[in-house]
Amino acid sequence: MDLATFDAAKTGPVPPISHLGFVAPEPHPTGMLALTNARIVTMNGDQVIEGGTILIDGNRIAAVGPTTAVTYPAGTRTIDMSGKTILPGFIDA
Repeated sequence: MDLATFDAAKTGPVPPISHLGFVAPEPHPTGMLALTNARIVTMNGDQVIEGGTILIDGNRIAAVGPTTAVTYPAGTRTIDMSGKTILPGFIDA
């Protein structure tokens, strides 16, 4: 059966085509977050930072380096990542 015959065999009303897209505001994080004491695999060749910190400010990475070298304001939320490995994103979005 070809496409024209198939289409001709359809019965009933043709449903309208609807636009299913919508626009919604995208939430952005605020404040600072420090992921400390992690093993960090960087995108700088084969560099791995043992006992490193990633400082996130809002929705941006503000600093990456050894925990002793990265400073952040008092009161910054911290998460101890001891025993954990952090890798760069594998999806380029």
